[in-house]
Amino acid sequence: MIHTLDTKAADYIPELGDGFEEGSEGSENAQGLQVADYYADADGEGIYYITYKIETAKEIEQLFVFAGRKQLLRLGKRKAGEVIEGTLYLHFGEMIPRFHSECMTITKIGFSVACEDLTKLKSVGMAAEKLSAKTKIPAVYLAGDSTVTDQTCPKPYMPGGCYSSWGQCLAYFIGGGTAIDNQAHSGLTTETFRNEGHYDIVKKDIRPGDFCLFQFGHNDQKLAHLQAQTGYKENLMNYVNEIRGLCGVPILVTPLARNTWKDDGTYNDLLAEHAQAVFEVGEETGVPVIDLHKYAADLIKKNGKEASRVYFHPGDMTHTNEYGSFLFAHFIARELSKLDPLTFAIDVQDEEDFTPDEHTAILTGTSTAAGNQDEQKEVFDAMERAGDNLVAAVEKAKKDAEMMK
Repeated sequence: MIHTLDTKAADYIPELGDGFEEGSEGSENAQGLQVADYYADADGEGIYYITYKIETAKEIEQLFVFAGRKQLLRLGKRKAGEVIEGTLYLHFGEMIPRFHSECMTITKIGFSVACEDLTKLKSVGMAAEKLSAKTKIPAVYLAGDSTVTDQTCPKPYMPGGCYSSWGQCLAYFIGGGTAIDNQAHSGLTTETFRNEGHYDIVKKDIRPGDFCLFQFGHNDQKLAHLQAQTGYKENLMNYVNEIRGLCGVPILVTPLARNTWKDDGTYNDLLAEHAQAVFEVGEETGVPVIDLHKYAADLIKKNGKEASRVYFHPGDMTHTNEYGSFLFAHFIARELSKLDPLTFAIDVQDEEDFTPDEHTAILTGTSTAAGNQDEQKEVFDAMERAGDNLVAAVEKAKKDAEMMK
């Protein structure tokens, strides 16, 4: 049974709902899309088979459908009287939400629909069925930082002005044959992913044949002991060996390139060394590597600084909006399908080319970050929005690392 989700409740935690949250005061008058929130009950850890059916009453210019923690499923223009149906798999269990330290069990499977006017929808239906533990559908665990995590989103929804990640758009391409569980969180390093308990959740739930994708680096490089050739590389090695020891399948992803440039107009690649370290781990262990860093850097350099901004949150050089996350998730999905065409068969029911237009690309987004801003992970996450602070932090960590030798 589908229920209406109250995102205004005082005890509401977006990561345990549908990923949306109420915007700041006055935001209801901002330009953007209206959001309807729903949920189905979850019955403990496991893989869920989700079915949905949406019928339109009037023509809709922009319709977005999400499940779980705002994981993109469908998008595009819709005709009046059109019926949109679909299915997907998602893995639900435990997680540690942002600004919390304790592990929480997910009891609600979120489902949300966004469009310019909710009265244009005639009906919305969704159901979630928990599958047997013996199901052959593989789970895909995501381990990483803010460029991978299921970012929360304020209302109204603005595709060009929200925070999003490639991890949130991956189900759009491969959700028909795999069950994604995103355990990535903002501000994490290869060290804190383990120390804060997120990795324990993966180790507890992963089954033989399940996959685990690792993408770190943005925050590691801000710490002297997590430089590319020291703690960072060592930690990735440990993850690879441990996942294999659990009969899982590790896959490494090089860190997403930033839209950072030098004063002379040349591209400033701050993550080249960490990307190279990922390749070295892959070569030494025989683990496949998806080179997201090169793909993103080549795209940014080709488009230039200003033209590349449309794929990132306004004023941000690291965190993507919905357009950027869709673009990079599509690349990840294509690379996964090359590694295992049967498991990662790309099943796109709508368009594969989702690009910014003048209506939504320039929308100004707002950050909804709250909580303890003194925590290392929150400080690191904020640095990604301040170019000078970011470069200074990276350079300082390198110098400190040299002094430690």
